[in-house]
Amino acid sequence: MIVACVLAFGAVVCLCWGLLSLFTPDASPGKVFGGSGSSAKGGGLVRTQRQAALAGAVVGLVAAISSGHWHPLPMVGLPVALAGVMHWLPSLVMQHRLKRRRALCEARILDLTVGLAASLRAGVGLVSALQVMASNLGGPMGDELRALLAEYGAGIDLPEAFEHLYARVPSEDLRLLATAIKVTTTAGGSLAQVLDRIGETIRARTEFRERLATMTAQGMFEAVAIAAMPLIAFFTLLAIDSSLMMPLITTPPGWLAIGVAVCLEVVGFFTIKQVLTVEV
Repeated sequence: MIVACVLAFGAVVCLCWGLLSLFTPDASPGKVFGGSGSSAKGGGLVRTQRQAALAGAVVGLVAAISSGHWHPLPMVGLPVALAGVMHWLPSLVMQHRLKRRRALCEARILDLTVGLAASLRAGVGLVSALQVMASNLGGPMGDELRALLAEYGAGIDLPEAFEHLYARVPSEDLRLLATAIKVTTTAGGSLAQVLDRIGETIRARTEFRERLATMTAQGMFEAVAIAAMPLIAFFTLLAIDSSLMMPLITTPPGWLAIGVAVCLEVVGFFTIKQVLTVEV
């Protein structure tokens, strides 16, 4: 039995590592996050994904052995499934954090535009106005403005520094701001007036986004409710009559049915979410 466990563990680890080597390319500079240091960050993400996948494979194999069922399906399928989930989880967490950071930055673009326009009308220079806004805004947007000012202090032109800021925080509102600063600094003109018009545009776009989010909130709730219904039904039937549902979790056909159901649930949930996602 011990030899069988060791062989099964080795086979699962080799299989998971081979699949990860095929579907997870090594990070190269500029491909993962962009900018300097992207290779190290990307390599760290890949390393974390592989460590998490290996941990998932070990946990899955231990769970399969503890169940006492020496069928090939749970001995191989469960570790591979958990390895896949754990490999996907770090990337999902990082994407969620990046999305949250970008949302926090986008929420302060209107304040940045209005503040810059007010400072310019008061006779303050653009660089000094950016320094004031970096200290007043705080949070992710304040960090990005300080990075922009650091690039400007290192000799990079201000329009190019704003292009780098837009590359880090891809937002249409920020693109308008960067374009206005680039045009007015090269061709001349009243930047304060341009920023006032951009502020009105950003305010209208923000109000439209809020109305759109309110309209799609019900659809998102329905997607979550529909995805949770099979799970609720399973546990309800398990509590009412456990003998009726035990074959589903103790036999290979039941495990296969659960796997198919989970895949269909995930596909259905993300399909509904994609339908309800509207780019503005």
